Amino acid sequence: PGVNVLGSGAKGSSMGQDKILLNGDERVLVLVDGRRMNLGSSGNSSADWLPPVNAIERIEVLKGGGSALYGTDAVGGVINVIMKKGSEIGNHVTVKAAGGSWNAEQYAISVSGSNDSGLGLIVSATKERRGEYKFKNANGKSQMLKNSGYDDTGVIVKLDQKVGEDNRIGVNFEHINADGGSPFGFSGFGTTDSHKRISNNVALRYDWNESSDEKGYVQVYKNYQHAHFRSPVASRQSNFTDSTIGIEAQQNFKFSDTDELTAGLEY
Repeated sequence: PGVNVLGSGAKGSSMGQDKILLNGDERVLVLVDGRRMNLGSSGNSSADWLPPVNAIERIEVLKGGGSALYGTDAVGGVINVIMKKGSEIGNHVTVKAAGGSWNAEQYAISVSGSNDSGLGLIVSATKERRGEYKFKNANGKSQMLKNSGYDDTGVIVKLDQKVGEDNRIGVNFEHINADGGSPFGFSGFGTTDSHKRISNNVALRYDWNESSDEKGYVQVYKNYQHAHFRSPVASRQSNFTDSTIGIEAQQNFKFSDTDELTAGLEY
């Protein structure tokens, strides 16, 4: 309750601008395993950039201002996507295939494995595409909406190793390639505007005392996104790269049943 996703048109036409709102505020900080995913240039994030569902263990939602703990962009709240760990779910394979209207296709495969020494691996790949869709115009006739298709590909590789009884080190890589049309663009209805986005994110994280009240972590990461907006109108064209390099650490301190302190740093 209180979580809304606003899409600017149908999928394929939104150009990665499906905003996430908490209690009506779009200034929401989106994290993946505690790693900031909002763009460094604008502070925005999109639901289109979240990891595929088959790689997610759970999603934590913190409503209300969280700037004291999480810094900027956390005015409306925080959404933290927790990824699965190969060392915990063991050897597992999941395959999915689906099809639907307008030549829609969805494919997904998730493979995980672990060994007795606590080493785990997850590889998840998704492919989703759809052709142009139809709608009924003002005269009630079925009409094809030109340039409304999309083609999205995502890959996630996560490697984690247990260190001792309650510590863990992990490496995570994410790749997203999204290509789609924008039929409701500046040039009018059925425009030939289109977009392409490529994201490559990598992170190295170390957790200690995972099952303790005094747990903590440190991680370094790099988020990279390249966006190319194509249009027959020169003033509407755009081609840019957004890259963020960060380091963050957090430690919990438990003083009593009612007193707890969380301290951290981020750069």
